[in-house]
Amino acid sequence: MNFDAEDIKAIAVAVANELRAGQGSVTPGDTLTSKEVMALLGYKNRKQFWISVRAARVPFVRINARQIIFQRSALEAWMQRRTRNAA
Repeated sequence: MNFDAEDIKAIAVAVANELRAGQGSVTPGDTLTSKEVMALLGYKNRKQFWISVRAARVPFVRINARQIIFQRSALEAWMQRRTRNAA
């Protein structure tokens, strides 16, 4: 499934509206802010956090030019894929 820029913008606006209204399938408890994810992953330096997010392809949703959220389920799935069992 391919999305063009208008589709992605419409989806982001819909998610943002649902978050603001506390409605729909996405609830505030399902999302994390960048500050919450920084704390969860143990980062104190914001710049280093964003460098690592991009390099490791951590999934996030850009709501607008200044707002990014992380879906808890996507973040947990990403962490699970990166988990290595000691042999």
